[in-house]
Amino acid sequence: NRRQPNLPRVVAGADVLPLVGNIAAPTPATGWRNMECASLLDRATGQFDIVLALALFHHLVVSERVPVIDVVAMWADLTRSHAVVEYVDPSDKNFRRISRGRDRLYEDLDVDKFRDALAPHFQILEELSLGDGVRVMFRLAKHP
Repeated sequence: NRRQPNLPRVVAGADVLPLVGNIAAPTPATGWRNMECASLLDRATGQFDIVLALALFHHLVVSERVPVIDVVAMWADLTRSHAVVEYVDPSDKNFRRISRGRDRLYEDLDVDKFRDALAPHFQILEELSLGDGVRVMFRLAKHP
């Protein structure tokens, strides 16, 4: 099923703030007694109408060894209302490439467990399997 998802449309004149940073090692607070500039996560928490996490999940889980529930909780912390995230299954060739033979560490991870991790924070509005089904896009609404 290759239908187009009903993702939010970009509106002319919309405020878009592209940020570049390492979300796995975000900028810490700085300055005298760490009070001149708050950390990236302190400044970003609850500041976005929508969070896009595309081709990111598997890097945080595998390369940075962040638990799935913590990755999802971070997305929920950052957004005020919506998220569009991509689940990458351990059977994906890029997932296997970055896991470098540590496949057994992720053998219990599947899309159902990913949905379970989403449930406390988000309602799944739409789910779209991409290509061979090892990547799935989710359009999410944050629980009030």
